Amino acid sequence: MTGAPAAPSIQPARRRRRRAGQRRPWGTLFTRPDRVGVYIRFTWAKHRFSRLGGMTSEDARAKLARTHAALVAGQPIGAVLADLFGDTNSENMTFGEAWKGYLPVATQQKRKSTLVADERRIVPILKAPWASKQLRAITPQEIQAWADERRTPRTVEIRRLVGKTWRMVPKTVTTSGATVNRDLALISAVFKWAWKRGHVEANPVRRVEKESERGREREVYLSAQEARALMEAASPVLRPLLVTALSTGMRRGELLSLPWRCLDLERREITIEAQAAKGKVRRVVPMTIDLHALLSDLARSAPALDGEDRVFLDAQGEPVGEGTLRLMFESALARA
Repeated sequence: MTGAPAAPSIQPARRRRRRAGQRRPWGTLFTRPDRVGVYIRFTWAKHRFSRLGGMTSEDARAKLARTHAALVAGQPIGAVLADLFGDTNSENMTFGEAWKGYLPVATQQKRKSTLVADERRIVPILKAPWASKQLRAITPQEIQAWADERRTPRTVEIRRLVGKTWRMVPKTVTTSGATVNRDLALISAVFKWAWKRGHVEANPVRRVEKESERGREREVYLSAQEARALMEAASPVLRPLLVTALSTGMRRGELLSLPWRCLDLERREITIEAQAAKGKVRRVVPMTIDLHALLSDLARSAPALDGEDRVFLDAQGEPVGEGTLRLMFESALARA
């Protein structure tokens, strides 16, 4: 004979020992120091859920009891979350809506540079035909066909400097297998977020074929002649970035986020802080003679220099962004 589970209490600082034969309470109540109200936490189908239960402990206990009763009665977790907590109804949720729900979680878990890359990467993904469909209706076959199409060469219009005039010219482009793999990883992360919250029953990306990256040559080295040609074609804003990159091997994100406080001109060292490094490991890079001279000139010419200021600025005195850097680099390649 089974009875109703014991009513939960606000989670104490120290776990209480249950007496022999005493049933474990289903779910717990807790409060957050930075928010008002009492929250509930429970586990269902091996996933943990936390939601606002009410403004008082009594309201939260009642909400937790209603949640348990609905789940035991066989209602889907997505429908329960929609009815009792106002979550987006799983039956109607699209991939685009799931992305909006996933974004706040990603903001807390990912570095800013990774988040910026994800927001740029999601643009073509949201244009896919399946992205506007209901989340539960998206099949692995649809995502696979989209990924295969992404790898197919296509002609696009790009803005390029022809002589002294910027013009739109056709260019044949092919999305690399590595880029498609990164796209699929982001799609999978959104589906994983939805799966943990009961909006879908499975992650379809797990059945999509990924491109093998084993043995892929990721690094391309410039010859001395190519480096000189690129340097001569570079703009005054791009040239210091190129010199630093060629002299140190620093990554794009590390260069663009580099502050003056990380430069020690006396010891001729550049400190790359953990939060800026891809592997989140702090390291120190020595300066070459040419790089030290260039950075010393920049330090003398920088107005009202502050340790938090970025080293590399554009013509307007603003930090160089990824879009600006890409445009300058492509223009330099075209001239070289």
